[in-house]
Amino acid sequence: MAWTNECLCSVIFPSLRRLRPKYMIYDVVYMSPCLVCCTGFSLCARFLPIATSVAVCCIAPSKLIMNAAILLPGVLTAASLVAPCYLGLLKLLDESYAGGAPLPAVFKALGAASLFAGHAALAARKPKLPRGDKCYLAGVSCLFALFFGGCVGVKVPLLMAAVAGLIVSVTFADMAAGATRQTRLILHVAIACGCCGCALLLAVGLTGKPAAAQAASVAFLVANSLVLVALHSAPIQARQAQALKVIGSACLFSGNAIGLGWHELPPAGVVGGVVAETLHGLGGLAQVVVAGGGLLVAYAAAVFAASEPKLKAI
Repeated sequence: MAWTNECLCSVIFPSLRRLRPKYMIYDVVYMSPCLVCCTGFSLCARFLPIATSVAVCCIAPSKLIMNAAILLPGVLTAASLVAPCYLGLLKLLDESYAGGAPLPAVFKALGAASLFAGHAALAARKPKLPRGDKCYLAGVSCLFALFFGGCVGVKVPLLMAAVAGLIVSVTFADMAAGATRQTRLILHVAIACGCCGCALLLAVGLTGKPAAAQAASVAFLVANSLVLVALHSAPIQARQAQALKVIGSACLFSGNAIGLGWHELPPAGVVGGVVAETLHGLGGLAQVVVAGGGLLVAYAAAVFAASEPKLKAI
């Protein structure tokens, strides 16, 4: 239990362990917006917990307000434009699909394969394969077996999803145990989302609820997207491998969205129901352009938010 509490503290409130009492109020101011906005492509990942100097505490609040005012409306608008276009594309694909295997199962099998390929490419750069990487690849292989069985008509027990969640949870537990105060906040949030995804996979295996499966895919999509943003200055090979994992998570989301019927009704978001219905009914090429542009805007905003601030002492 002590180890678990230590891991949770290192992931959610890493700076609350060594601060003096008079600085606690600053951590509350910093961490609360970050936890609220963690699903918005790491909008608040730029703002790390309080540093050791009073000068940092004095100049950071103005940065927080300025960047939140600039980035949050843009990210919300971009997401609201992408969602109906993407779901509209899924609807067009579902209507034109003529394959023998169920389209949701095909999407999810491709997603698991992409997750495996992306993580294997990242792990190949390491001289020795750690336990966390082995567990991740093994867990994703279990998911692929489950989804591929749905493609070929072989019934695989849904309990395989719970097994995958348990195995992959070892990966995120190792990451959480290795996190320190020097670990960037965006990675703390990614680890937390990954832990939530593992717990939801366990719930899927035990209950079989499609909503839990979609929640798990969203959690992994957010986690992999945040890691991709954090790797914006990494070598191109690492970014390409992580992009494969983002694509894999998006495929899992797409398969679950079709299974739940989300592609039939567009979300209104912040653009309103009329605009969402218009975007949802556009042609395929126009939807690709709008969705691609929205994703580029969201990615650029996230990279800017996640970049390390250059603070000057007063």
